Amino acid sequence: MEKFMNNPNDQKQEVTIETLPPLFDTKTLSTALGLTPAWAEHARWKGTGPNFIRVGGAVRYRRDDVLQWLEKGTRSSTFSISK
Repeated sequence: MEKFMNNPNDQKQEVTIETLPPLFDTKTLSTALGLTPAWAEHARWKGTGPNFIRVGGAVRYRRDDVLQWLEKGTRSSTFSISK
């Protein structure tokens, strides 16, 4: 039986913001940000995370939406964070 893999060398690839594919799942988002999938789920529920789409019921994130969300969260001091 033939085994299909994303990486033909069967090596784990590092996921970073720069290497994100155009469309990806919650686990990939969490890995790239260094956070847990639970954080992403909670942020999605609260509406504080990046925009997402549903594809056949599955949650997916667009790279451009995540980059825009990160840019929007840029602050020059902790004082500028509203509560």
